[in-house]
Amino acid sequence: MKRANTQDMNMMLNGMLTAGDNYNVKCFVQVVPTCPIYYISMYFGALGAMIGGLFQDEFGSARIHNAYLGLTNNVMNFAVLDDWKVDQLAMTKTFNLANITKVRCNDSRRALTAMVWFGKTKIKFTLRKKVRKTDLNQQAECATIIKNYFDQLAAMLKAQKKAA
Repeated sequence: MKRANTQDMNMMLNGMLTAGDNYNVKCFVQVVPTCPIYYISMYFGALGAMIGGLFQDEFGSARIHNAYLGLTNNVMNFAVLDDWKVDQLAMTKTFNLANITKVRCNDSRRALTAMVWFGKTKIKFTLRKKVRKTDLNQQAECATIIKNYFDQLAAMLKAQKKAA
């Protein structure tokens, strides 16, 4: 079975770029559903997986999705991978960074977990700092860049809220 790799990540994310835009960071993430039914269905094994598949979130069915994340100065692009063939693209999602209303990050030794609100839409993703058996060697550096960006953004949003 093929694994996530730099070549596929570059091909999929570069296809989503707008003219004149460049990525500040590209990495492999897991998009975690934010709907409550996902957390309830986790406790019921295969039956829970079938039940969770009936409910939809921003990225399709309410289950964890593997994706490549590309962050530019203007947008956050997600190239969501197919569940069974990680070298195939299942869907793409683009979010405008100007629409972020709230952001929260948790940086641990192994992974960065971020929750980003675009108005009422909530996106949660986990960026593992080391992905085994792949050539994705810059995951830890990407986590640091994303963490710093979100920390600055959170401070700016807090200052705006305080000023209003």
